[in-house]
Amino acid sequence: MPRFPIEYAAASHATLRIGACRCRAHGILDHVDEGIAFASMRLAVDVTVIADDVERARALLARAKKGCFVANSLRCPVELTVEVTAS
Repeated sequence: MPRFPIEYAAASHATLRIGACRCRAHGILDHVDEGIAFASMRLAVDVTVIADDVERARALLARAKKGCFVANSLRCPVELTVEVTAS
């Protein structure tokens, strides 16, 4: 059972079995008229899946980014890099 089940909700719904998952975020803050805000956000996701699911995992992560309400709420660009490996 994952420590944060919400991270695996999309994968679970798509019946994608994840062997390992690592997510890192790097945000850059800048001064704006309203104060301080994010100027950019970089997300790096490393996922391990079975060999048959590598392309499906990449597509699922792209869809997840497109539909992410947090990323879509930010006024800065959000860059996603994905590394999917087969176990």
